[in-house]
Amino acid sequence: MEVADLAALLHATAEHHDPYEKSAPPHDWWDWYAAYMSARMDGGTVEQATEAAGRYMRAAQPACCQTETCLVAALVNGSRRQSAQRSHSVIPASRAIRSSSDGQT
Repeated sequence: MEVADLAALLHATAEHHDPYEKSAPPHDWWDWYAAYMSARMDGGTVEQATEAAGRYMRAAQPACCQTETCLVAALVNGSRRQSAQRSHSVIPASRAIRSSSDGQT
């Protein structure tokens, strides 16, 4: 794929991700992008790619993340689905609060 074609696909992907971003629970944008771009590169229409990305995101979310408790926790702790590498480098909000109340930063 030519660089200009990839740039155009990324731009279109960003435009079509925006409505999902505004209405979906916290998520990692690259998961939606990957599913959308894969569908478009396989010859799918914009509508088919948008549907494929939505299906992928619904399937990728654990069942617990459909509850209000999980959504509140996501707002406190950030994205519900963090990679192992990222989760080791980010202090959960509850631990950060506890640490700062002990005089640690």
